[in-house]
Amino acid sequence: MCNAIAVWGSDAATSGVRKLAPAGVKIVEWGNRISFAYFTREGWTREALIGLAQDVCVNDQQACSAPQMVYYETESREELISFAEDMMTALQEVSDTYPIHPMTEPERAELTTQIQLCYLDEMMNEAKLFEGKGCRIFVKFDNELTASPLYRTLIVKPVRRKDIIAALHPFRSYLQSAGVSCGTEEIAELSRML
Repeated sequence: MCNAIAVWGSDAATSGVRKLAPAGVKIVEWGNRISFAYFTREGWTREALIGLAQDVCVNDQQACSAPQMVYYETESREELISFAEDMMTALQEVSDTYPIHPMTEPERAELTTQIQLCYLDEMMNEAKLFEGKGCRIFVKFDNELTASPLYRTLIVKPVRRKDIIAALHPFRSYLQSAGVSCGTEEIAELSRML
């Protein structure tokens, strides 16, 4: 008798409900989503970095609207690392003003695993890790959207503007919010693209 079924869960849960639903009944999918930030060189300001850090720290990225990843518009590894250093400074400054939520043992294990994997990638010159008190940044040099292990863990990646749609498209059903920090003349173009 229903016109729609709302499903919260994984792709497997949604698929299972879809198989059970009568023909013609709309399936409304809910579940964990990923939000990210997009910075251009013109948007790289202390104020914007502090704002992003607050969004990360206020609830330890437990809300789907909290950024997990930051795309920085560049082709330069050096510039990306410099951006990440400034981001880490802001994150550390803001992190000290918010209490850290306790993690479960599996969450701590996942975070530890991801930190160690980033260390290994750093040895292969494929990543850079910044760690501070209660927060961390993984700098990676590919542009694939990646979920963070959360708990004040940002992933920073480079992207060229012309590649952002291709990078995001495979994950379109998992995207929630995009925070954009750019020059005034870039707002319309980036908003349209995203």
